[in-house]
Amino acid sequence: MDLALYLTNPTGPEWANFRAHFPGCTECASELARATTLEEQLRSLAPPEERHLSDDAVMAFLDTPSSLETDTLRTLETHMAGCRRCRDRVEAVRRFDFDAVDSALASQTSGGKSWRETIRPWFEIPALRPAWVALLILLVVVPLLWSLSRGGPLDSPTTVAQTAAEPPHEIPAREPHPSRTQPADSAPPHPDEPVREIQIAALDLTSPLRYSPGAEFAAQPGGRFEILPRSGGPTAPSIQPLAPKHPGRTQDASPALFWYLDAGTPQTVLFQLIDVEADDQLLEVRLPGPHRKGLHSIALTKHRTRLIPGRTYRWYVSVLASETPGPGDRIAGALIVRRETPIDTEPDASHPLSRARRTAEAGNWYDAFSSITEAIGEHPELRERRAELLEQVGLKALAAADRSGAL
Repeated sequence: MDLALYLTNPTGPEWANFRAHFPGCTECASELARATTLEEQLRSLAPPEERHLSDDAVMAFLDTPSSLETDTLRTLETHMAGCRRCRDRVEAVRRFDFDAVDSALASQTSGGKSWRETIRPWFEIPALRPAWVALLILLVVVPLLWSLSRGGPLDSPTTVAQTAAEPPHEIPAREPHPSRTQPADSAPPHPDEPVREIQIAALDLTSPLRYSPGAEFAAQPGGRFEILPRSGGPTAPSIQPLAPKHPGRTQDASPALFWYLDAGTPQTVLFQLIDVEADDQLLEVRLPGPHRKGLHSIALTKHRTRLIPGRTYRWYVSVLASETPGPGDRIAGALIVRRETPIDTEPDASHPLSRARRTAEAGNWYDAFSSITEAIGEHPELRERRAELLEQVGLKALAAADRSGAL
């Protein structure tokens, strides 16, 4: 068969028999690996806009995106938006369950060390890293293609086994935030120096936050929604997404998303994130109960999930009536759009209150709410500012609860 033709569209239905065959055939698997390596070498000779992401680029994008230049990061995101193959490679590495490999190989390693500890010195040699990543991608892609040949989805959501251990980030009501005015390597202040008082005096804690999404954007429908259970089941608390009535915007590639439960529940909460344009589920996280009454959130950065600039996403929070989703679930959610053109937030962005003001004025709801919530940890009196923000998107009951300290 023509392996070069297969590599142009490996998920096509015409290759179903080959996908079912090659995982169990050493000769075919070896030939496919050689063909893949050759194609990558040829691809490196193509114009930059036609090349696939290198292994180093994949790892940098997933592990240390902050180390990449803004233009480089945007180029990678733009490329993946139009390249299914690179999206699959990034997703394969992101979903790889290292803990499962540890468990399976624990008995085969010496001295009680995990396999990662055994190979770490080799992996830390820069010249060998691309080879390690290529091997990892091959080990992950083959099982994925095998799953596809057996009827399973290639782009399945993140598995429960990987995400169940990630609890939602619960927002402490009055936990003090570490001071941002004291550099880590500087000498401690003199006991008589009023460091905290100087910082508070420099911040404007009383001016209201003004959320300005723009009239045209604010008129768009479908921001937040709630779906009531269609059949009987355990009484579930009401879920309120902390989002505007219109699609909320963010500049952050991996923002935090917030919701409020009006009562505690022992039931499992399910979080889902859907790419509306691609009709593709990017993330599914099962959060076992119990869950307290109050504010909850999930940080996409903890799940290595990034939003593509210009794309619209729908996120859901469900209180499950049973172990599997069904008609008895209570569901709520909202829309989120990542801005295609970033705004300048560098000036006065060292404190979360300053970031909250600038992002609210720029119409970035999710960034403003996340920043003001962070600032409340240091200045509880800023609950009034957050309540004002909630009122501006019609969440008056939650604003009142915030002022009373019940949010």
